[in-house]
Amino acid sequence: AVARSKTKVKESLAEGGADRFLTIDELKCEGALEGFDVVIEATGDASILSFASSLARAGGRVVGLGTPLGRGRISLGQGGSRPGITIIGAHISGMPEMDRSNGLWPYRNEGQLFLDLLAGGKLVLDDLITHRIDPSRANEVYESLRIGDPTLIGIMFDWNNHVSNCNHSKITRI
Repeated sequence: AVARSKTKVKESLAEGGADRFLTIDELKCEGALEGFDVVIEATGDASILSFASSLARAGGRVVGLGTPLGRGRISLGQGGSRPGITIIGAHISGMPEMDRSNGLWPYRNEGQLFLDLLAGGKLVLDDLITHRIDPSRANEVYESLRIGDPTLIGIMFDWNNHVSNCNHSKITRI
């Protein structure tokens, strides 16, 4: 894992995460001259794509998990990327709804696999939840997300002790 700072090193190295964590400066010191087979850019900041593409080896792939949707211009910089790299935008809108003729799993199958892995304990997301918030604070949370609060990784609205403004009764699970 590579980041600008060591702010999220603990989360990155947690079980199921990265094997190693480097800041951008540390990565530059190490060289990474041959480049990587696959570089996953997950910040959602289109300006980082240039840096990510410079880390891929010739013929490697750059996957943009958080790239902004819609049309726009993305600069790969001048001479920063190696020849023959493939850039893949990983957007759910590119998944077929039902047809498998193109070899891709339909959206429903991907969702079912995700839920099956969760239910079977093979995919654990607990470490991704950094904040458990009462739903009455939703506006605060969305504003923090809008301005880019770097401490927010995973937010779960906790309905267990939420009191409705309408009837002041505790919401219970069914």
